[in-house]
This record gives sequence, structure tokens and C-alpha cells, in this order.
Amino acid sequence: MAVIIDVGAAGFPNGNDKYKQGDTVILFEPIERPYNTLVSKFGNSNNFQVFNLALSDVKGKATFYNTTKDNCSSLREPNGEVLLARNRADIAEYTESIVETDLLDNYTKHLDVIDFLKLDTQGSEYEVIKGGIATIAKTKELKVEVEYDQWYKGQKIAPEVDEFITSLGFKRYKTNENKYHADYYYRRI
Repeated sequence: MAVIIDVGAAGFPNGNDKYKQGDTVILFEPIERPYNTLVSKFGNSNNFQVFNLALSDVKGKATFYNTTKDNCSSLREPNGEVLLARNRADIAEYTESIVETDLLDNYTKHLDVIDFLKLDTQGSEYEVIKGGIATIAKTKELKVEVEYDQWYKGQKIAPEVDEFITSLGFKRYKTNENKYHADYYYRRI
């Protein structure tokens, strides 16, 4: 059985093409409604761990930007200028809350190998990787959502994320893209 980690797990397993029944699965979801859905679906399963937590490169508390469209909420403030130009008022409009943050590495010390790690954190993937360097070192495959523009203020865009991941010993083998963002798939080389 494989070890699967999904960071930004709203909707799991939708979009997680590596998950198989019986795998060990660790899910991270900071938004209350999707988190509660994950707990109701998987909370009684011995092979699942579900955390109501935002991962980053610092442990503590942070402002979380809750957009009208739940699964586009982020630790990064939506960039209204870019989003409104793309007709995405559902992401440009938000409220703020405070969430707990932690490093991915603090939740994977007990694991020898991670078979598949998915990151979809709406602009903070770079920081999740920085807080998960030891985890990344024992990961076989990654799937990372990237944007081509700064949908979120200060976020690293696709080329910067790609360069960082490849510097950690991965090669991109697949890209699923649309006009504004993509899912990049990587394997350890």
C-alpha cells in the first residue's frame, strides 16, 4: 500500500489520481466546511488522518483569506487587480480569519517514504515545500498546482515553483494546464 499526502484536500479524492483503496492517507484542509466533510467521510477509517490546518513554512497563526469560492481560499491575499481582470470576482471577494499554521515536516517524521504528495494551496505551494524539505526528500512523486500570474499577492508563479522543485531532485513529467494555471506532475530522478 502507498502513502498519500494531500495538502489542500477539499474534495479528496477528486483530482488525486494516485489514491487507491487501502492506502495510508494524510489530509490537510484549513477550511472548516470541507474539513468537516473529510472527517465525516474518512474520520473513522484507520488508514486516514485528517488535519484542520494550513501548512506553510512557519508554525504559528496566520491570516487566512476566505474567498466566496471555498476551494480558492488561501494564506495569501487574493490579488483583486489580476482576478477582476480575469472575471473572477468569486475569488477577489473575501473575508479574513485566523488559522493555525505548521510545517509539513512536523507531520511526516514517522514516515520512511511518501509515494505521492499533492499540493493545491492557492498560491502558497512554495512555502509548503519550504516547510516540507525533509518530506520532499523522501517523496517519490509530486503534483503541484501553479498559476501563471499572481492570483494571490506575493505568490511564486509557475517558473519559480518549477525551478525550486527541480532543484530538489525532481523532473516534471506531465502538465495539465488551462489558460491561467496548471497541475505540474514530478518524479524523483
